[in-house]
Amino acid sequence: MGFFSDFFSKPASTMLTITSANGFHLRPVAQFVNLAKTFPCELTAEFKQKTVNAKAVNTLLSLGLEQEDSFKLQARGKDAKEAVQRLEAFFAELMQGDREMETLDKEDSLYEGPVIEGEIISRGIAIAAVHRYKERENRTENGVGFSEALAKSLEELDALYRTHAQNEDAGIYLAQRELLQAIAEQAGSLEIFEETISEESARLVGSKMEAKITDYKDILQRVRTIKIFCSV
Repeated sequence: MGFFSDFFSKPASTMLTITSANGFHLRPVAQFVNLAKTFPCELTAEFKQKTVNAKAVNTLLSLGLEQEDSFKLQARGKDAKEAVQRLEAFFAELMQGDREMETLDKEDSLYEGPVIEGEIISRGIAIAAVHRYKERENRTENGVGFSEALAKSLEELDALYRTHAQNEDAGIYLAQRELLQAIAEQAGSLEIFEETISEESARLVGSKMEAKITDYKDILQRVRTIKIFCSV
């Protein structure tokens, strides 16, 4: 009985309007998607006769929603009404709390190595043997090692988020992680991944969200060149 009630349940929908001057950009989109994924029902977003999956960061971003644009959020299946109500309320919070993000200093690499023991000579100061690091690059070419590069990139973004967790803008790293994962799921090689990034970036050129192309460039660079620092 439960299966049939879910199958024939009435769809629910609402219209959501972008009130933020920043548009519906990466960070709020990622937060919206994270909540959307918690519901079992199908969720779609419709704008200008284009309908996309509302549970994927890249597809929502593809709508190019700017300030004063309105899109239709529709849910079908189990908990459809609850999903729309929760997402509508959360969307309002996102729009109200959104502000232009300051660009975080880019972290090109993560440094890992053994713990170095030293002798404390003053408060906050210690001396120890000199420890040097050298850089080794693993490049992915023609799709070779793409899955490994992807996994490492996702790990790096997780680590960056943990490092900057006390910074209120640290959420951008998790947002980039969501975007990277969403695009990578549809790309089986680096070549296809690059083509997708190029297409999405080209779509933003000339729009109010052109500055967001940086997010696409950042995740592409992470996958193209995985930098590992090893102790010598």
